[in-house]
Amino acid sequence: MSILIKPVNSFLVASSYQRTASIASRGVMRCFLHVSSDRTVFSKTTSDIKLSPSTNERLFPEEVNVLYDSKCSVCKLEMEWLANRDKQVNVKQSKLKLTDLEDPAYDAKDPSNGGIDYETGMAAIYVVTADGKVLKGVAAFALAYEQVGLGWLWRIYNVPGVKSIMNWGYDVFARYRTRFTRGTSLEKLVELHKEKRQRREQDDCESCKKL
Repeated sequence: MSILIKPVNSFLVASSYQRTASIASRGVMRCFLHVSSDRTVFSKTTSDIKLSPSTNERLFPEEVNVLYDSKCSVCKLEMEWLANRDKQVNVKQSKLKLTDLEDPAYDAKDPSNGGIDYETGMAAIYVVTADGKVLKGVAAFALAYEQVGLGWLWRIYNVPGVKSIMNWGYDVFARYRTRFTRGTSLEKLVELHKEKRQRREQDDCESCKKL
């Protein structure tokens, strides 16, 4: 009888060891997975802090660069108001950079201007973020206002169905904006801008010849 008991006891002890080892193994695996997931979360959090896949460094100190038409009275008034609001709210560091498309020194090739040329910029409002992303139209307004603590004014933009209506409304306004605010068509302004640029280039060339 005792001979039979010993193998049974050995079997029970072995089974107990196996169960213990299995539990321990699962516990170690859970700990490993927990640590791994924590590392993954930390890694994601760290990567979120980085700027953007489009660039490894900031294009400018501010958060967004707003491209606007200074010769449009409505646009100019709004930009001046936003600039004043920016100074009041963001005392330590301005979050808005304003760039005038009508400035003779405007350079579409400058990365901070997002590759937006005169014609494109005049056809709609654009903003460029410090990490190089480009937003247009209503979305651009919303981001600009968010920088001065007024993003809540544009929350309705995210309501289903409202976004498409607002985008459509802005597109209609943008299409005829220059006729109302500049007294002429966008096509005419683009033509005049090209002529001015050509004259400046010729003048620069003449100046070079005199040197």
